Formats: sequence, C-alpha cells, structure tokens
Amino acid sequence: MCMRKIRLFISHAWDYNKQYYNLVRLLEERPYFDFYNHSVPKHDPLDARTVKELEERLRNQMGNCHVVLVIAGVYPTYRDWIKKEITMAKGYGKPIIGVRPRGQVRISQIVQDNADKIVGWTADSVVSAIREVLS
Repeated sequence: MCMRKIRLFISHAWDYNKQYYNLVRLLEERPYFDFYNHSVPKHDPLDARTVKELEERLRNQMGNCHVVLVIAGVYPTYRDWIKKEITMAKGYGKPIIGVRPRGQVRISQIVQDNADKIVGWTADSVVSAIREVLS
C-alpha cells in the first residue's frame, strides 16, 4: 500500500470547531497515516473581503486535496456553506467522506445524499474510508 501523504480538506462549522480539532487530533495520532491539512480552521481564516472571494479561496484550498471529509452533524447555521463546499468537491471530482460526530444519531441530509462513504468517529474508520476511496 502506498504511504503517500494524503491531502485532506475537512469541512466543518466554526461554531462547532471543537469537533474539528478533535478530528484533526484523532487523525494526527493515528499510526501509519500522514496527511496535509488543507482545511480553513477558525484560528487561520482565509483573507477574503467578499463572499465571492471567500468561495474562490475555498475552491483553491480544496482543489489541492485528495479527499474531502465532512463533519456530518446537523448544523442549521452551517447548511448553506456545507452545500457550497460539497458542490465544490463534486465539481473537482473529490471523494467525500461524511464523519458522524460521536454520539449523534442523525446526520445532515445533504451529507447523507452526497457522501461516497459515511463513517463513525474513529481514526480507523476514517483512515480506512480514505484509503478505500483513493484505491
């Protein structure tokens, strides 16, 4: 199996950034999995003055990744952006993996309808799904 460094874009709601940081830490601690993080976390936002400029910069970030992970919780305030990011991923032909937040039964319908795979909140399930969609 190729041990290349995987380029990930992790779509997430800034209002729930603790989940984002937990997922990143989970993947960083996973042995035999190396990745670049192309995400846009709250502590390192893109410099954009307009929504259109922000969308273009997100598109550029995502264009360089291999896989898009989407934290698949139900976040009403994040719904429009998740749609945009999923549309961008599909436009680039990027595989989309929905990651069900720990303890959540329901997941976002848009993620359910568009993800190539939906996995639980464990490093093994996320890494296995990434390797599967890239094979």
